[in-house]
Amino acid sequence: MTEAQAEDRRLFREAADLAIRLQNDPANPVSIDMVRTWVARSPRHEAAWARVAAIHGMTGKILSRQRAAAEGGVAGMSRRTLVIGGLIGAGVAAAGSLTVPGALLRARADHMTSTAEIRRITLSDGSEITLGPDSAVAIDFTDARRTIGLLAGMAYFDVARDASRPFSVLSGDLTATALGTAFDVSNDAG
Repeated sequence: MTEAQAEDRRLFREAADLAIRLQNDPANPVSIDMVRTWVARSPRHEAAWARVAAIHGMTGKILSRQRAAAEGGVAGMSRRTLVIGGLIGAGVAAAGSLTVPGALLRARADHMTSTAEIRRITLSDGSEITLGPDSAVAIDFTDARRTIGLLAGMAYFDVARDASRPFSVLSGDLTATALGTAFDVSNDAG
């Protein structure tokens, strides 16, 4: 091997090392400047860099085609992406299962209480409801009847007497009806 061939080989190895460094961190301005400086040193440096760039370009194209063929042409769907997407979906489902029932209850209720809150509500007919903690009621008064839906929790009812309009409390499948008395209804355990 001649001295010129040995020098060409050494320059080729240096160019390959620079190409690998640049490939590992293509946005690094130090690596880019190092390659520019190295290539500008001589025409032999420039020729070595051109050979490495041509080989690297061909290798990159071949590897890209092989990867696309192995993935069936679907780019960007890795196992990691699938797992992360699944975890995000599970988190959204869990958050929805916690918030949606409460939102539906708030939409249906006329009056609600929170944890450790007790509220006294005076109705338009003079009856009173004492609503226990974490409870909700829906009120439906007409000329013919007075109906309260106990949606959640417990309540004490002190019913104003009105023989022409019965006072009914609905809780699930059960109905309690009175004309004028006091009673409580609890729906804590369903």
